[in-house]
Amino acid sequence: MNDLLDENARFLPWLDRLDETTANHLEVVRNHCFLRLIEEFDRWTDLARVIKDPVRVLRSEHELGAGVTGNPPDWASADDRAAARSHFAASLRNKAVVLHRAMRAAGRDADASAVISEAMRLDPSAEMTEALADAGVEET
Repeated sequence: MNDLLDENARFLPWLDRLDETTANHLEVVRNHCFLRLIEEFDRWTDLARVIKDPVRVLRSEHELGAGVTGNPPDWASADDRAAARSHFAASLRNKAVVLHRAMRAAGRDADASAVISEAMRLDPSAEMTEALADAGVEET
């Protein structure tokens, strides 16, 4: 709503009050608008503050994609299935980059490394390696 009203700065006081329970309930890591505002206002440490287990978040993203792409509806065409796989693979790569960036910003280097290790375990593809390299992430 703030975006529509051109009042994105109102996001900041709300973010300051955000707690882990509410963040988990709202699934903030899956909310593209939330992540765009985190980046716009460079509030990566706030994202890390509400995510206690970034590896669990990454695994959850992977499980969502595997569940959807592993059990497509009967009416889904081969193109639909391929598009879904591509979407969820890109989403996993993006989440790995976002989580890594947030953990590094908060000085949680062990968590940042664990995110990258898990991302490479879940998706050892060249595309994951390239996405991490494009984001300036070095594999550890």
